[in-house]
Parts: sequence; structure tokens; C-alpha cells
Amino acid sequence: MPITTALSLAGGVTDDGDKTNVDIVRQDSSGKAVIRTIDLGKTLLGTGASPRLQQGDVLYIPTRRKGHGASESGGIMAGLAAMARLLF
Repeated sequence: MPITTALSLAGGVTDDGDKTNVDIVRQDSSGKAVIRTIDLGKTLLGTGASPRLQQGDVLYIPTRRKGHGASESGGIMAGLAAMARLLF
């Protein structure tokens, strides 16, 4: 599913969301969570990467406050990835 479709279905990004540091968390073949950070602002403008989300992916849009990216919140993201595996 295109990332823009997923965002639309979820109701969009809040005013406090940091569109420049959006994380896509995906498990690799060994089960390890891999985090890819994109600039969603550029994606929405059509000038940046527009990745497709796969089943089980977690899209994490941090607040603009420092320390809320998936890479700083690895424990939280690992838990979300495990929960996604159970749901999908």
C-alpha cells in the first residue's frame, strides 16, 4: 500500500507530527526490526521517496519534541513490531 494511502486511511498527520523524520519499521528475514527514516514532507510534495508499506510494517510519526524517533525508542518499536506480527 502506498504510504500516502495509509496516512489517508489513518486520518493524516497531526499538527505536532514531525514529517521530516518518519520511521518505517519492518522485520527482516531473521526477525530483526529494521528502521528506515524518510522525509514525509518531501513525499507529500512529490519530491521525496514514496515507499510502499508491506503487511506488518509499522509507520511511526514522532512528535516534534526531541527523542521521540523510532531509533531513540527502539524498545517501543520492537514491541510494536511484535504486536503487528500477531495481528497480521
